[in-house]
Amino acid sequence: MKRVCSVVILSIVTLVGFAGCDILNPPTNPCDNVTCETGFECVEGECVALDLCEDVVCTNGFACVKGECVETDPCDGIECGDDDACTEDSCVDGECVNKELICEDGFECVNGECVEPVVDPCDDVVCTDGFACVEGKCVALDPCVDVVCTNGFACVDGECVEVLVNPCDDVVCTNGFVCSNGVCVDLCDGIDCDDLDDCTKDSCVDGECVNEELVCSDGYECVSGECVDICDNAPFTCDLDHVCFEGECVANLCIGGPICNPGFTCNEVSGECDADDACAAAGFDCVAPEICDEVAVECVNLCDDVTCAAPEVCDFLTGDCVIP
Repeated sequence: MKRVCSVVILSIVTLVGFAGCDILNPPTNPCDNVTCETGFECVEGECVALDLCEDVVCTNGFACVKGECVETDPCDGIECGDDDACTEDSCVDGECVNKELICEDGFECVNGECVEPVVDPCDDVVCTDGFACVEGKCVALDPCVDVVCTNGFACVDGECVEVLVNPCDDVVCTNGFVCSNGVCVDLCDGIDCDDLDDCTKDSCVDGECVNEELVCSDGYECVSGECVDICDNAPFTCDLDHVCFEGECVANLCIGGPICNPGFTCNEVSGECDADDACAAAGFDCVAPEICDEVAVECVNLCDDVTCAAPEVCDFLTGDCVIP
């Protein structure tokens, strides 16, 4: 069993060399030697961002921004378009106003413009049998409109006359097919367009081979039909103070470079502190068990409303119950 010495006993121990006592060191504050930037405070030895709007209450029409109440636009974020080109759409004091476009007498609104109405010249024209109105005038109808001829014959000036019939005359084929003896055939039947290159997209179009090269974005190359980072297969190794970027060794600008705040990571190529996620970019430092909701741009705990049956526990990264 350990013994704990009091201050009085400690002085005696010092004088007479009494053994068997442990001296308890007083606890230290983890924030004693931590200095944080403006807008941050020390919590458990770490600098975390202050919520400048936590205790700020703004009146209607104002919102807190960086600890200050600023006037807001009641129409901000309101879309008043009604998909009608013949209305003038606007937002007034947060309400949509869709004002109809009024045209002068004798004009009407079409696609947002005042134009004279189109008048059909045949509206008041009545033609006798065998005639029809065209551009306001009665003209004779095609004499073959009501004439039906048997196979091998066609109507000419109202009479059936013998004609040579092409079996493909009435055959309509889709793209890539042509009519042959009255039947649609595929032009690409029996054509092999494979060029044995995994980095081309091979196809047959209207009987012709098309071998389209797979194009990768900058810094990537096609390998076995997939775009991979050039640096993944680079036949060289960069020095410790360099990194591979787009297939070349460039200086690692993070060596001796900036010290990034929590939620930010130094970009070895640009030397700048890049946000780890949308929350960090917005000034939020999500600490486990919270993670960043990239859509809502806020720190959330996916396990808040999750109850797991033992021995499962909630995985804060997914919100799922898993066996540890």
